Amino acid sequence: MRRGWFTIAPGRPFIRDLVHGLERLLGTEGLHEALILVPTRRGARTLIDAFSQMAVQSSKKALILPQIRAIGDLEEGEPPFRMDHLNIDLPPPSTPLQRRICLTNLLKERYRFQSKINNPLSTREAFSLSEPLGHLFESLALEEVAESLDRLEGLLANHGDLAHRVDNLAQHYQDGLAFLDIALSHWPKKLESLGLMDPAIRQVSLINRLELQYSQNPPRTPLILAGSTGSAPSMARLMGTIAGLDYGMVILPGLDLSLDDQVFSMIGPSHPQFTLKKTLDRALVTRDEVKPWPSLSAQTPSERARAYLVQEALRPAEATKDWVKQVAKLIDQFGSEDTLFSGLEGLHHIECEHDDEAANIIALLMLEGLEKSAGNTALITPDPLLARRVSAVLSRYGLAADSSAGLGLGATTLGRFLLDGLRLYCDAFDGFGLSAFLKNPLHRANDHEGLWTFETKVLRGFPLWQFEDYHKGLVGYKEATQIYDILDLEALHAPKGEGFKDHLIAFIQWIESQGPTEVGGLWKGAAGEEASVLLSQWLSLSEDLIIEDRRSFGDIIHAQIIQARLRTGGNTHPRLKILGTIEARLLDADRVIMAGLEEGVWPQIIMPDPFLSLSMRESLGLPSTERKIGLSAHDFVQAATRPEVFMVSRQRVENAPMLESRFLWRLKTLIRARPDQNLKGRDDIKELAKTLSMTLSTTNGVVDASFCEDLKPATRPEPRPPLLARPLSMSITDAESLFRDPYSFYVKRALKLKKLNRIAEPVMAAELGTVIHSALEAFIKSGPPLGQHGRQVLYDVLMEKLSALRFDSGLVGLKRPLMQSLADHFVKFEEDLRGGEPFSSYVEQQGKIEIELDRGSFVITGTFDRIDCFDDKSLIVRDYKTGAIPKVKDVDSGRSPQLSLTAAMALKGAFPTLNDTSYRIKQLSYVRVASKEVKNENRNPKNQELDEFVEKIWELICNRIKEFEDSYKAYLPWAIKNPYAFTDEIDHLARRFEWSVESDVADIDEGEGTSS
Repeated sequence: MRRGWFTIAPGRPFIRDLVHGLERLLGTEGLHEALILVPTRRGARTLIDAFSQMAVQSSKKALILPQIRAIGDLEEGEPPFRMDHLNIDLPPPSTPLQRRICLTNLLKERYRFQSKINNPLSTREAFSLSEPLGHLFESLALEEVAESLDRLEGLLANHGDLAHRVDNLAQHYQDGLAFLDIALSHWPKKLESLGLMDPAIRQVSLINRLELQYSQNPPRTPLILAGSTGSAPSMARLMGTIAGLDYGMVILPGLDLSLDDQVFSMIGPSHPQFTLKKTLDRALVTRDEVKPWPSLSAQTPSERARAYLVQEALRPAEATKDWVKQVAKLIDQFGSEDTLFSGLEGLHHIECEHDDEAANIIALLMLEGLEKSAGNTALITPDPLLARRVSAVLSRYGLAADSSAGLGLGATTLGRFLLDGLRLYCDAFDGFGLSAFLKNPLHRANDHEGLWTFETKVLRGFPLWQFEDYHKGLVGYKEATQIYDILDLEALHAPKGEGFKDHLIAFIQWIESQGPTEVGGLWKGAAGEEASVLLSQWLSLSEDLIIEDRRSFGDIIHAQIIQARLRTGGNTHPRLKILGTIEARLLDADRVIMAGLEEGVWPQIIMPDPFLSLSMRESLGLPSTERKIGLSAHDFVQAATRPEVFMVSRQRVENAPMLESRFLWRLKTLIRARPDQNLKGRDDIKELAKTLSMTLSTTNGVVDASFCEDLKPATRPEPRPPLLARPLSMSITDAESLFRDPYSFYVKRALKLKKLNRIAEPVMAAELGTVIHSALEAFIKSGPPLGQHGRQVLYDVLMEKLSALRFDSGLVGLKRPLMQSLADHFVKFEEDLRGGEPFSSYVEQQGKIEIELDRGSFVITGTFDRIDCFDDKSLIVRDYKTGAIPKVKDVDSGRSPQLSLTAAMALKGAFPTLNDTSYRIKQLSYVRVASKEVKNENRNPKNQELDEFVEKIWELICNRIKEFEDSYKAYLPWAIKNPYAFTDEIDHLARRFEWSVESDVADIDEGEGTSS
C-alpha cells in the first residue's frame, strides 16, 4: 500500500482537496486511523474546520476525525511521539526574550575584548544586534551547520580553503567574525548553565527523533504530511522517511509538474519552485515520481491556463529570452489563444493612488465577496499597516475580520498610556507626551478640574527646559499644582541604579501610581494581561543587564511594547480573513485579495546579514538570503492562481513613490506578449470607493454638492451683533484688521476669543521680535551709548532678554552671532541718526484717545515703538519691524494705518510725554531691524502734506468705526483681498475654504477704502 509523493496544483483549494482526497483514499471508516502533520497550528485549525464541515455534510450519523498535529509545535510526551518506543528527554527551550537578553550581554562582553574596537557597545546597540544574531543561530541550527563545526571553526580561524575569502572581505565583516564564537562556545555554555536548550536546535532534535521513530518503528496506519515545502534538511529527511513508508504520504503545495525540465534545472533561490526542488533533491526524488493529488473536482481549462500563465511569468530570468515563442507554444498546447487567455478570467488588477484609496477599495471587495458567495473572502498582505487600515474601514460597516496579525499592544489604550509614560520617564519636559499622558482615560487625573489650567498655563505657556519652568507656570494656580503633585515628575527623575531592572521597577511603580486608583486596575483585560506578562518577563530576566541611560531603557521597552500583539479572537466574521503571506499558505478562500504588491513590500526588502557576507554564508552552507524572495514568489503563485483574485497595488505608500512588485510586473509583461490582452480592472469599485469617501469638492471655486442635496456648504459668515454687544475699544494694531478683515476684529474684540499657544511652542518670529523690541527700548533709554561700547551694551541687553524668556540654551547659542551682528548694525544706524540734527527720543510710550459715539466713547489705545522729537517741534514716528514692512500703497490707502494712526494720536496729545498739540509730523518711517541690516524705510506720502495725510487717515478710521455703529453692518471676513497675517488664526472659524477662493473676494467691499 505504498503511497509516496503527491502535490496539489496551484490554484486548487488545498485544504478541501486534501480532505476530499483522504476520504477517497481511506474512506470515512478509515479516517480515524490516520495521523496528519501540517506546518502550523493555524493550518491545523483550518483542517479541523474542513473535516467538521465534511462531517456535517456526510450522510453518516457519526464521523471520527483523524489526529491532526502541527509539526512546528512538537513537544515530547505528546502525539505524534510514541513514548513506548522512544525515550525523549530534552531540556526546556529558552524564550525569545531570554535569548535576546543573554545575547545582549554576550555581545557587549565580546565587543569589549576586541582590540580593534575602542568604543564600548551600548546596551541599546547590543540589543538591536541580538535579534539578527539570534536569527543567525536559528539558521545555523535549522541548516544543521552546528553538526559540522569544522567549517565554522575554519572560518573563525581564517585558515584552510576559507582563508583567501576572509582576507578579501570588508573590514566590518572580518570584525563580525569575532562574534560568531558566541555560537560555538559562549551561548551553548550559557544555556547549559541555565538548564535550557536553544529553541531552534530543540525543534530540529525533535524532528530528527520523530524521523528516527518512524524509520525504526514504521506505523501500520496512514501517516500524512501535508503543506510543507521542506525548507530545512531535518524536515526534508522526515518527508523522505514518511514518503517511503507503506502507509506514508507527503503532499507538496503547488509543485509545478509542467515546467520544462531544462528550465526546472536552471531555477535559483529567488524562484517560487526552488525550495520544493531542493526538497526533492535532498530526498533523491524526481518530479516524475510526484503524482497529482485526487482533487475535489476536475481542474477546468481556465484554472489550468491560469496556473500556466502565472508560473510561466516567474520562470528564471535567463529563460525568458524566448517568451513570445513560449506563449505561442502554450497557445498550441491549449488549442487556441482564447483557451489560454481564458485563464485571465477572474484575475483583476486595481492600481490605487495611495493607502486610503487602497483600504477603501479592499474593504468594498470584501463586502462584495460576502454578498455574492457563501464562501470565504481573504485579504493576503505582508503589510500590517495596510491590514490595519482595512480593518478600520470594515469597522465602519459593522464588520470585523479575523486578522492573523492581531492587534498591536501599542494601539490599545493601555499601550498608549505606557508609551506616553515612557516618554516622560525619559524626558520630563516633553509637553506633547505629558498632555497625551494626562488625557488618557486610564490616568487618574484625566477628569481633574485643574487639568485645563495646567495645560493652558504650563504646557501651552512656554517651552519646558527645567523643573523651575513648571513651578513658575504654576504660581497662583492651586488646582494645576495638584496635577503636578500627582505626576511626581521630580521624584521620578531622581537618580536610579545602572541596572535595567532598577529603571524598570521605578517605571512600573510610577506608572501604577498614575493609573486607576483601584488595585490592579491598570492590568485588567487582554491588553493588561499582555503588558503585565511582558513586563514580568523583563523583571525576571534583566537582573544582569546594565543600561547606560534612561533613553536607552525607554527605547528598548518602547520597541517591545510596539512589537507585542494581542490575539484575543473576538466577534469576528467567520467568512472574512486578513492574513499574512505565511499564514495564507494553507489558504481556503473563494475570493482572494492580494494587496501590498509593491517592490519592497511583496517581496519584502532583504536586509543584509550584519555578521556574514554572502560568500561566508555560502561557505558555511547557509541558504542564500534570496531564498526569502523565492518563498514570497511561491506565496504569490499560490494566491494568484485561485479562481477569483484581485491584485491591489499602490502608487504611493505613506506618501513615498513605489514601484510595482516584480511578480506583478512580470505577469503583466508576459500577458502583453499579445497586444490585445491585459489584466482587467474594477472601475466600478474605484468609483464607488471614491464616492463613499468623497468630501466637498469644488469646481472653479463653487462647491459641488449635487450628490447630496441635503449637504449644504457653509456660506460667508455675516455676524451682526446688537449695538450693545459691539466693542467700544481697540488697539492701534486692531485698526488694520478692522479695515482688511472685520471678522477677525469681531472674533477678538466682540467674542473675546484668543488662539491658544501650541504645546511646547518653539520660538517664532513674534517672540524674537518681542525680545528685540524690549532690548532696543532699554538701549535707547540708556543714552544710548555709541561706538564699540554701545555695540557691547546692546549685545549684552539682547542676550539678557533672550535668556530671560527661558529659550533653549542651544537656540540661544545659535542666535548669539546673529544678535552680535544686529547690535553692530543698529549702533551704526543710531550713530548716523545722531550725526545730524539733535533730537530727543521717546520709546514704548502708551497712550489713548477717545471718539465720541451716540452710545458712548470709543477708546483707541496703543504703544508706539519710538518717536524722535526735534527742537522745532517736528516728530519722526518710527516703528521697528523684524518682519515684513507694509507696502507704500497700503500705507497711502489706509489699509495699513498703524504708523499713521500713531502719528495722529501724537498730534492730538494722546501720549503723556507728547501732550503738546503744536507738534507737526516730519516723517513716517519703518525701521527694518535684522541681523543683516538696520535700514530706515520712509513712508511719507507723495504730493501731500504729512499733517494733512495723517488727519485724513484719522478721519478714515473714525468713519470706519462709525460704520459699525449701524446694527445692520456685518463684520465680514476677507473684506479686502489678500490680507496678510490677520486670517491665519480665524479662517477655520469663518470656514473660508467652503465659500471662497482668493479670486472670488472683492478687492474692497462697499464702503471701504479711502475717500480719495
